[in-house]
Amino acid sequence: MKIKKKEKKIEEKNDKKEFSIIDKNMILFTIVLINIFFNTQILIGGFSMLYYIEIIIINFLLIVSLFIIFTSLTKKIKTSLLITNIIIFIIAIIDYFLVEIRQVPLFFSDFFSLRTVINVADKYTVNFKWYFFLGIADFILNIFLISKLNFEKEMEARVKRRYSLFGFIIIIIIWSISSPQMYFETNLSDNTYGVIYRFLKTTKNTFTKKPENYSKQRVEEILAKYKKNEEETNEDKPNVIVIMNESLADLNSVYNLGYNDNLNFINSLSRNTKVYSAGYAGGTANSEFEFLTGISASFYGRNIPYQQYIRDDIFSFPRVMKENGYKASAMHLYFSSSYNRKEIYDYMGFDETIFDDDAQTLIVQKRLRTDKNVYNEIINMFENKKEDEKLFHFCITLQNHMPYNMEFNYKKDNEEIKEIDENFKKEYPNKHYTDNEQLNYYLNLEKMSDEAFEELVKYFENYNEKVIILIFGDHQPYIQDEKLETEDAFSKCFVSYALWSNYDIGEYDIKETSINYLPVILSDIIGLKDSEYFEFLKELRKKIPVIVAGVYKDIEGNWYYVEDKNSKYYDLINQYDCIQYYLMHEKTVE
Repeated sequence: MKIKKKEKKIEEKNDKKEFSIIDKNMILFTIVLINIFFNTQILIGGFSMLYYIEIIIINFLLIVSLFIIFTSLTKKIKTSLLITNIIIFIIAIIDYFLVEIRQVPLFFSDFFSLRTVINVADKYTVNFKWYFFLGIADFILNIFLISKLNFEKEMEARVKRRYSLFGFIIIIIIWSISSPQMYFETNLSDNTYGVIYRFLKTTKNTFTKKPENYSKQRVEEILAKYKKNEEETNEDKPNVIVIMNESLADLNSVYNLGYNDNLNFINSLSRNTKVYSAGYAGGTANSEFEFLTGISASFYGRNIPYQQYIRDDIFSFPRVMKENGYKASAMHLYFSSSYNRKEIYDYMGFDETIFDDDAQTLIVQKRLRTDKNVYNEIINMFENKKEDEKLFHFCITLQNHMPYNMEFNYKKDNEEIKEIDENFKKEYPNKHYTDNEQLNYYLNLEKMSDEAFEELVKYFENYNEKVIILIFGDHQPYIQDEKLETEDAFSKCFVSYALWSNYDIGEYDIKETSINYLPVILSDIIGLKDSEYFEFLKELRKKIPVIVAGVYKDIEGNWYYVEDKNSKYYDLINQYDCIQYYLMHEKTVE
């Protein structure tokens, strides 16, 4: 009887001990899994996504799914946790280095262009931030915690290989509902979405689908038809300035608002030309991409090529200009990390790029970087250029960016900000166009743009060299007002445009066009020795003058979807699609 009682106590003690071990293991196990997630964010020094519970859950589910997959394959819980921890740590470490080196995080496509990544990395030094070392210490702590885990073999034996399906299913579901789009400052995307989720997003649309009837040989045969053997002339070519002006659109003429003096000067030069932009209230990077490449974003849906496709040198208008003897420069007085511009401009072959990485907020930037100030930078550039140098300068403005209000809620003791604000208010026209505060503010900003552009033109009227200036808007602004509502779907596509030169360029009437054709139009006016691709675009434009937002308009005014096989222009559009794919993904740029 006493023996039975003793055996029972030993059994109860063992059960209690087993429960205690499992209990402690599970607590430690949970801490390790949570810390894997936090470790990635510590390494990149970003936690703004902690405000969004759904983002935290998504990242945690992805980590758990990887653990489930590895456990099913190895049947070793402790080993699988270690593998998961190491793999995710490696991704975060590479991510940190790439953001420091090129201001762009790790993309899935980087694994297919390691040589380019290494070449870029070789040109830079890495700054090690304090949170990087904290992340390393946290990773070592996690390894230590994993070493203290002690799962029974019987528990691991119950793990089935088919359980990995659950892990794959979770990852596939998250992948299928995710968008490939990044935060506009791509280097902050980890901060916004979390390292793991953001990296998964980059696997979407890494490879674009080849167009129907595509082959490299077919494209080369098409382009060969447009090859010209003309030798470059020694004719005195003009300096070229191109301004993509933020949200510049003549809302008055589009929506018949009844206000007619905010864009007087620009409208006097536009010759009633209609220019279509694919963006509305955004899409700056795609409008910019269309101009700098002649490639239509219509074939890329809602994707942003700057962020998702361009990972190496690419055909571009700046390269065409350089082949014609120009020095190519670009200026955007905002963060260089915005839409990967610093990296993209290198891939496009610009000789010089000017950004403003001053950590000012957007509304301060608007006041500091008015169009007038930006144009003064351009004037200064031309005053200091070499006499025998021909410049092609591409500029993006910031002044007309939202938010459209006069609020300026900063500390009054900041003298620098007060001075910026006072200077801005002196230049601000403050005309009363409408009772809608946002619309009124925007129309006054446009008037400032118009006056600043007129001053720029007046300066170059007496410049001692030929100059041609093209200005166009990237998209219309987003302002809520019933006056801006219309049943015409294309009303929101129109942006302002003007072309000016200080020499006679003859009559060049452009009734309507889209942004992807603007470099070709400019090239034709200047008389450049073009690439076969631009010659193709010149012929395409004669039949299809507008391609925008997945549709196109023929010379007779009929609209078609780009995928409409019943269109009599389908073969021509398909050729365009194939050539673009070739230029974006297969052509080697020398």
